[in-house]
Amino acid sequence: IQAATDVVFASIFGDFRGCMRFARRGPARPVSEDELILCNLSVRRDAFEAAGGFHDALYPNEENALLQKIQRMKGEGVFMYEPAAPIRRPRPATVGEFWRKIFGYGAGRLEQTLVQPSAICMLRLSAVLFPLYWLALPFLGRLGPWTLAPAGLYFAGNAAMASKIALTLRSLKVALVSFALFPVMHLAYPCGIFWAATVRRISAKRRDEGPVEVVKIRPSDRQ
Repeated sequence: IQAATDVVFASIFGDFRGCMRFARRGPARPVSEDELILCNLSVRRDAFEAAGGFHDALYPNEENALLQKIQRMKGEGVFMYEPAAPIRRPRPATVGEFWRKIFGYGAGRLEQTLVQPSAICMLRLSAVLFPLYWLALPFLGRLGPWTLAPAGLYFAGNAAMASKIALTLRSLKVALVSFALFPVMHLAYPCGIFWAATVRRISAKRRDEGPVEVVKIRPSDRQ
């Protein structure tokens, strides 16, 4: 599963431009925040402080919001992608762990959009159309066979990517697991967006209700 999650993260079919965060692709070049990740990132201190540091209400996506602010201040071409400086990390070892990670990415993207809207954030939020299409497919089918075309294209793309993985890694097992994980990835992300927009919003509202008690604890000399 770890081998499969590794290739799913790093594939264009899995995460389009976001796959740059998980695989070395192309030469060193200027990029946007969408291709960078916090675990392998260096930021000048003056730029970090000028942007106000990390937004303390965001996790994940705190680095995405920071980089967007820096780019708005400094202009295009301020970030560089260096494929010769990779960091290898353990990948999710279970399907549940993989789901939770992608789910969190979706929730974080919505939170980022609410505190700091941008074109790329709005584009990412369009992922909610994926589960809505599948839910509506039984009803859309009555309109004609053309409504099945997106589903057919999706499965064809999934199969093509799984075939490429099988040939590249020479592992049918990893290819089959990857074939199953692509839909998990594409469903978990919009589910995270829905959750952040509904359940998290409701929970935050409930936490804000009522008085807040501040307790001052006297310092002690005892170790």
